[in-house]
Amino acid sequence: MSTLTNARRLACAALLAAAALTLASCSGPATGGVPKGDLFGDGQKDTSPVIARVAGVEITQRDLELRLKEMPDDLKAQYADKAEQRQLLRLMVGELLMARGALEADLTADPLVVQQMISQRRTTLIDAYKEMVLWKDLTPSPELIREEYELNKAVHYQVVASVQARHIQCSTKAEADAAWARLHGGGRESAFPYVVAEFSRNALSAQQEGVLGWFNRSGYIAALPYGKEFTETVFDWSPGLHPPVKIGGHWHIVEILDRQPARTLSLAEVQDRIIDQLKPGLQQAAKEEFLARRLKEEPVEYFGEFRPGNGRTAEELLKLGMLAANFERKLEVFDTLLEDYPDSKEAPMALFLKANLYLDTTGDMYRCRFYLQQLLAGYPQSEIADQARFMLDNLGRIDFKSPRSIQDLRGTAR
Repeated sequence: MSTLTNARRLACAALLAAAALTLASCSGPATGGVPKGDLFGDGQKDTSPVIARVAGVEITQRDLELRLKEMPDDLKAQYADKAEQRQLLRLMVGELLMARGALEADLTADPLVVQQMISQRRTTLIDAYKEMVLWKDLTPSPELIREEYELNKAVHYQVVASVQARHIQCSTKAEADAAWARLHGGGRESAFPYVVAEFSRNALSAQQEGVLGWFNRSGYIAALPYGKEFTETVFDWSPGLHPPVKIGGHWHIVEILDRQPARTLSLAEVQDRIIDQLKPGLQQAAKEEFLARRLKEEPVEYFGEFRPGNGRTAEELLKLGMLAANFERKLEVFDTLLEDYPDSKEAPMALFLKANLYLDTTGDMYRCRFYLQQLLAGYPQSEIADQARFMLDNLGRIDFKSPRSIQDLRGTAR
């Protein structure tokens, strides 16, 4: 999900929850109108100038600023100056009058409205807790960033060799020879852009004075429908001007302007990208760690058809998870086992299998490490503890291969 979509969702959820919940506390319309705190502001003392009054309710400059702040960035731009902010103030007046209408209609007693307000409050509180507490200042450590870089630099952090060129495209060999002669004739009119303007039969590249930009071997060139043939022909040429050559049914004079060798991007160049890639895993792990800790402090009781294991034993759940058809189903079954049977002999194996599942399926080394550490912290004497330690010690090795079976891992450990 994009950052903008997230921002829009959070802003809308916060606005609806703040407005709806306080409205729900009213048994009917307040005398003199709807209390302002039910719609605008942040609950703090407000001494800013009053900019509007309707139905006995004052709207202040701070109310307007906070209402603007609630909006996603793309909508904020619509209210950049005072004239446009007047439109926003009119919008706020309309919101207040419609909210008052809802109260007069006693909609806060409607079960569907109440359910929606409760849902919005729950969503807002959860999102706020994650953003402001669980994930506050959460960032990968320098060691984890370096480890991720070393593991992936050979594949994901490479820049392929590239060439920058310009050309003159002619229909015939005679035209190309004439253009070649002009380029060597001396004087102002022999400059490449002038010769392109006179001789080139490619309207697209002629608009750019013949410049084709940067391309790699077999790469795409927008101005040439036969770009692959062109790039494969000229890619290894030395910098400088080259005599006419026939490519793709046309004659070309090509000048290689510059070339960049293949290289590995430095850690500094890709660090922000690595942080963005690692953060979702860190956030999910922080959420799961919080829930695991709280469930230990406040155990859950399930009843009826929702009793522990959905009626299955820990051993049955472990087998079911191992045989499950896809990643999500496996995780669901292992999580059920760990939540319902945390003291079973199968629990450490479920953690071990979760760790391997993340490593094998998503390549999420952070999550793999997290579950292995959970295994060692919670079940240090389990039969699988030695194998978990071995994996933790070797996760950072480039040549380390995730085991495909318990037997495979035990053989590797020896």
